[in-house]
Amino acid sequence: MIVRLLPFFACLPLIAGMLAGCADLQQKDQTKKLDQAVRAYIHAVRWGDLGAAASFMRPREGTVEPPDLSKLKGLHVTHYDYAIDSKAEGDPEALMTVKFNYYFEETLSVKDVYQQVIWWWDPEVENWFMDGELPEFER
Repeated sequence: MIVRLLPFFACLPLIAGMLAGCADLQQKDQTKKLDQAVRAYIHAVRWGDLGAAASFMRPREGTVEPPDLSKLKGLHVTHYDYAIDSKAEGDPEALMTVKFNYYFEETLSVKDVYQQVIWWWDPEVENWFMDGELPEFER
């Protein structure tokens, strides 16, 4: 009996390593999806597709009022810088800080707006969402 179990026990470190590797791959995939979601959001804001940008808004609790995009007519984002901060790889939330340089067609005065918002991982749909609103672009 012991002789039959010996190969099983010999394989335990290999099995444990494979399971740890799978968990690591899931965390890397989750981190990659965060980067993709944030980039897609910022790209949508940058190129004026604010409807697409708003689709990333999903509070963890309750509902969010859709933004009045008519107030943002004539908005042009000229530049942005952003950073993503998470406590550890695989963490279910991350802080995004972004600075947008923008102007409205009727003023042509370049302004800055900062946005700091939490992104959170929804395991049911395996995607990241922004727990916040679009930046306050003032005229």
